[in-house]
Amino acid sequence: MVFDPFVAIGMIILMLGVVAYVGYRSILVSAPVYVQDEKIEMRSQLEKQMWHAPELDICEMLMSNSNNKMQASGMVHGQTIWPNADVPIPFENEYFHGKLLFLLRTQYECPKWQKLFEGKRRLFWIQLQGQFKVKPIGTVYIGGEIPKKMNLGFLTRGMVRILLSLLNCLVVGLHSSLGYCYPKDVVAPEEEELPHLCFPLHSSVDEFICTPAGQVPPELGSESFGETKESRALRKSGKQQYEYNTKDTYTFSLFSFHIDFEKWKVVNVPGMPDTSLKNFWETMPLRIIAYSLKKPHERHIARHKQYYFCMKLSPLPPSPKARAFSNSYKFDYDDEESEFLKDEEAHHDQLREELAVYVFTIPAWIEYFSTTEGAKGSGERRVAYLFDILEYTDSTHSTLKKHRFALHTAVQTNLAISLLKEDLDADEPNEHFTIQTSTSTSYGIDKERCRIQRDLLHIAVDDGNTSLSRKIAAKTALKRLLTQKSSVVPHAPFFSTRPGITNGNQGQIIRMLWDSHWRNEWLVLDVKMKQIKFFRTQSSTPCLTIGIADIFDVTPASDYLNLPPPSNSDGMFWFQIETLHHVHCIAVASLGECEFWHRVIVAEMDIISEKGTTLMAHDLISKPYNQVAPLLGKQRFSKAHLVNTRFEDTEDTKRNILNDRRIGVRFGSSEDLDICDVVEQALRMGILLKQHPNMCLTHEVLMFLDVAASIKQVNSKRTLAAMSVPDRTAFFLNLYHLQVLHGHFVDTLPTSKASWSTFFNGVAYDVSGYIFSPAEIEHCIIRAPLPSIKVPFTSYIIPEFDSMDPRCMFQLTSADYRLNFALNPTTRSSVNVLTIYHGFALEHQLNFMARLVLSTLVSADMRKHTIYLPRMIEWCQQDFNQHQPTGIVRILVSFLDGDLRHNVEQLLNQPNKVSIKYLSYDYSFQTTLQLSSWKISPSNAASS
Repeated sequence: MVFDPFVAIGMIILMLGVVAYVGYRSILVSAPVYVQDEKIEMRSQLEKQMWHAPELDICEMLMSNSNNKMQASGMVHGQTIWPNADVPIPFENEYFHGKLLFLLRTQYECPKWQKLFEGKRRLFWIQLQGQFKVKPIGTVYIGGEIPKKMNLGFLTRGMVRILLSLLNCLVVGLHSSLGYCYPKDVVAPEEEELPHLCFPLHSSVDEFICTPAGQVPPELGSESFGETKESRALRKSGKQQYEYNTKDTYTFSLFSFHIDFEKWKVVNVPGMPDTSLKNFWETMPLRIIAYSLKKPHERHIARHKQYYFCMKLSPLPPSPKARAFSNSYKFDYDDEESEFLKDEEAHHDQLREELAVYVFTIPAWIEYFSTTEGAKGSGERRVAYLFDILEYTDSTHSTLKKHRFALHTAVQTNLAISLLKEDLDADEPNEHFTIQTSTSTSYGIDKERCRIQRDLLHIAVDDGNTSLSRKIAAKTALKRLLTQKSSVVPHAPFFSTRPGITNGNQGQIIRMLWDSHWRNEWLVLDVKMKQIKFFRTQSSTPCLTIGIADIFDVTPASDYLNLPPPSNSDGMFWFQIETLHHVHCIAVASLGECEFWHRVIVAEMDIISEKGTTLMAHDLISKPYNQVAPLLGKQRFSKAHLVNTRFEDTEDTKRNILNDRRIGVRFGSSEDLDICDVVEQALRMGILLKQHPNMCLTHEVLMFLDVAASIKQVNSKRTLAAMSVPDRTAFFLNLYHLQVLHGHFVDTLPTSKASWSTFFNGVAYDVSGYIFSPAEIEHCIIRAPLPSIKVPFTSYIIPEFDSMDPRCMFQLTSADYRLNFALNPTTRSSVNVLTIYHGFALEHQLNFMARLVLSTLVSADMRKHTIYLPRMIEWCQQDFNQHQPTGIVRILVSFLDGDLRHNVEQLLNQPNKVSIKYLSYDYSFQTTLQLSSWKISPSNAASS
């Protein structure tokens, strides 16, 4: 497999932002002319034949090498060059003289040169021969440039850098620039550096022959000049700089089947669709140049260059003759196209097999501080994505070979997705993504992360209708993400310089803010204030402050997280700082830093403890939980600290996550938990804690919070989405009650009707990355098939899912009014009983709770001929499909027993006298709760 710099120039200089294929060969070349030749002048007056590519304008560009005016305004057109000329075209300028043969494979084959293309796939072939009139100084470069600076956005610049990083690995001596032009970038025209991509001529061309003076050089138009394979391999290695002279004759050639100049397209590149060059640089022409520098310099600016030739290529509008010919003639090389298609199919199959050994997720996005080129000021905050990668020995996934992390920039991560899109060349692509955190919200970036993971997983296995070339491109880019080193490392000082501890007690860290969001921060130990402070990069205000006395443990990161070793995670060493409120997971860039932070924090804890004047958090672990807040006081034990606020960019996206005390995700090949069992376990623990507030110890509450946090670990697709409808109904009923119960013992329940929505819409649980508030579970999941309720009061907010919300997949589909009685917000207008639901017994449990609620809350006043119903039946009266309240009561009477049922039925038999009234709703909450008396029994299960 050989590299093709011609394609590279088409992709980089011309801003082809794709990086799917980097292994094919040939070099961009040149061919210029600077001589007046009578035969050429005569030929220029003749009509072009179809094999002369009349739709392509090729001409020499004349310039003043003495003044080095390479700007567009300082250049003029020279003679026109016809491809497939019968004889080589002589040319001469101040520094070089020789002759050129520029051959193109055209639709109408050239009679003279057709034999050179038979059995080959090449689309152009340049042969050049001549002598230097002035000995070149240093390297002679050959390549391409365009006449104006390209104003690239950050995305395109990122993609260009990706390509250049690959080319630098493959081509020794490559030089490129996106352009520095007068007057914006440089102070004088001669300081300009035009956009270019160039390579050393000697090591890049396909064939190179040096003929000593006095000997006969090869003839242009020959199929081969006679260079041996051994000589070619040694030359292309580029190990030694080649010395040119003015006596020998140099003959070289180059060819490629990746650029079709007649159609003005990049073609046949595995992993890239055929694409018009106009999409890359609009109407600008391509100039093929050769030059050397008068003296070595980092930039290839005009006044340092010594040009040997320059040829401009640009397309022309199709002539009437060409259009007629195109409609009447079809170029015939079907066998060659078929062979190429087979190669592509084989390439795609191989990529799919290679990707099959990997299992990956993108569990988090990272805000990192970047000092890369293009960053404003000293640097800026940018977005990267964490790839959690499992590499197996084969596609059966039976034996794990390696577990590793990779951190990739937003540009790198989205590249594979962009390559798959049909609108890749559109002026306004449909997909946009965030590169700088300042341009989006954390909520928006987290949504992007979910979309990116979905799309990349789709790319790994998809065999849909997308073109084969796009699939190859996308899979190749994805393979790079899974196999190569983290692309963030060179651009983030945390990784690239590993600054360590600076100024005594501060250093760079990465902190897990929550499961799906990490951040590059500064950690500072304030010995005077006895605090640990975390600062977002470029900020002087701490984003988090932890009192040393509030820390009760500093340990290596828990095995629970299943983090890969530092050698497989860019050298990240993890430790955790545990408080009553939260377990903070922190990464540093070396083992020494990890040991340092553990040592100094524990030492400060010991100093405070020895003084005995401050109550330490670790002294409260064995005390009753309800004593913690009074002992620590409001300043050290705030209700606000008991929840983790996510997406606090705006009030609309702000979510207070109850089950966020510790990171719940388990990386790598951890087994999934049974989510129903975990929720049931947490619910039982919560009820027990609520029943015995004076006896439950602090460490038992922490156990409950950690069990609730493990709900975040569940694989939603393999468990939650795969549940049967009864199991899913039971799960969400239990989850709703767990959140309400959680609010009871952390004292976050609303204290008034006005603050009702603050809790039921404002707090939430994270379930495998999906966020559910109590109100969303009630109205968007459980009540999804039922009519909307009557709004109880003005400030009551009923949430809705839009049709594109991924949580819609969990909505129930069958309407059942009994669910109103199963949902218990635990107010005083509800029963003080909770049931733990199970899918296999759900039918019996719904009947049980309907009987319990109605028997408790319904009453009948025989003297006043009045039936009293709970207020929530009025709010949900449309669920019963009855226009009159008496119709609703006739449905519900079957759930009543004994005298109550008898009295209600008797009143219903007097429709002209009976009155239906609804009880006032008490928005305060029950002080005691208990489990229902319903028990699982063999008879229950069998009858279900």
